[in-house]
This record gives sequence, C-alpha cells and structure tokens, in this order.
Amino acid sequence: ALRWLNPVESNGPRKPFGESFVHEIWHTLGKPQDWRRLPLAFDRRQPEREEELIKTITASFGNRRTMPLVLVALDGVASPFPERDDLLRELRQAFPEANVLNLSTVRAERPYDLLGLMDRAQLLIAADTMALHLSAASTVPVITMSRDLPTFWNGTPWHRRYELHCRYSQYAN
Repeated sequence: ALRWLNPVESNGPRKPFGESFVHEIWHTLGKPQDWRRLPLAFDRRQPEREEELIKTITASFGNRRTMPLVLVALDGVASPFPERDDLLRELRQAFPEANVLNLSTVRAERPYDLLGLMDRAQLLIAADTMALHLSAASTVPVITMSRDLPTFWNGTPWHRRYELHCRYSQYAN
C-alpha cells in the first residue's frame, strides 16, 4: 500500500526518508533526487481556454483590470493555511494598486488552465495546495506557506524556485 503516508512496517516504526513527505514519495519511486530537477510540463494546455478564463477573471476587476495581479491559494484540502483571512486582508491593504485574487474562488474547466493566470501574475502566494504544485509549470514567482504540524516532514520542502519558503508557525500578523 502507500507506505510513505504511514511509515510503519510490520516489524515496527521506521524513520521516514528525507526531510519531507515529498522526498519519501520520490524515494519510494526509486528516484530520490529527481523531485528537484524534473520540469513540470502540460502538453494539453489550450491557450484559447486559458485566455477565456483570464477574460472572465479580469472582467470582474472592472476599471482595475490593468492593475498587477497577485494570486493567493491558501485553501488546500489537506493543509489549509489557518491565517488565510488575515493574510488576504493584509495583502489587500498593503497593495491597493494590485488585484489580489483568491484562487479558491476561480472555477476552471481543467486545473492546469490556471497556468494562464499564473503566467500573467506578478506573484503567487500558496500553501500546500494544487496551485503550489502547478506553479512548477509556470514562470510566476512563488511565496510558499508550508505546513509544519505535526512536524516539518508533513509540509512541502524548500525549493530553489520559491522566492520565500515560510512555515505556518513563522507567519505573524
């Protein structure tokens, strides 16, 4: 079964591999170093569909549609960022000249259609979410909010493509 989710073998507990569940997954696959090197690419992207999503989103901004776009993805299923509302409010106050968009409110036909928005955004702030993992296929600069409970092993590890890697407990209002 999925040993990496519960690192307990029949002869008792074993030490998890690496600093994160991500390393454990790649180790189980027999490729422990590849997770940092392999690019993420989608060969079925449809620019027309991405553009339609972008038009729908920017139309909702009204006369602010030409302002910079900051994407925020903090509503993950497994690891929602507990201070999401505070962070969204603070971003909107600190950057009144930007459109701060909560990606959990966006409905796309395919998850990877969000890449069109990411490629146009000036920044993505993401917790351990699908958007964080999708961002590897985009050029958007990323600030990640990574889970650290019950241990650091449960959160997404640092990656060189992140502008900032912040653990949940490091966030302070």
